[in-house]
Amino acid sequence: MARSALETVPEQIRVFDLLSERLPAAELERTDMVLLGGSGHYSVTDDGPWLERSLDSMRDVHASRRPTFASCWGFQAMARAMGGRVAKDLNHAEVGTHWLKLTAAG
Repeated sequence: MARSALETVPEQIRVFDLLSERLPAAELERTDMVLLGGSGHYSVTDDGPWLERSLDSMRDVHASRRPTFASCWGFQAMARAMGGRVAKDLNHAEVGTHWLKLTAAG
């Protein structure tokens, strides 16, 4: 889906697992834009060595000033990396899928 929305070919898209290792500076330097997704198996309200490493990568992405789109876990992680607070409140959770389309004004 991202490939068609971005009007690109698969060879131009690289997937990087921010939970496994910190995003290398050289990889970010070669990047035109960043898409940050999520996983239902991880939460930015949890702790662990993977989280701080991921947040460091988020700070690197922010400092790079690359165009960035974040959803789900990626949005929460970027908010926390920038000093925001993320709360786990299941009674007020916003869950679901919404299709986004670029408009002519977009």
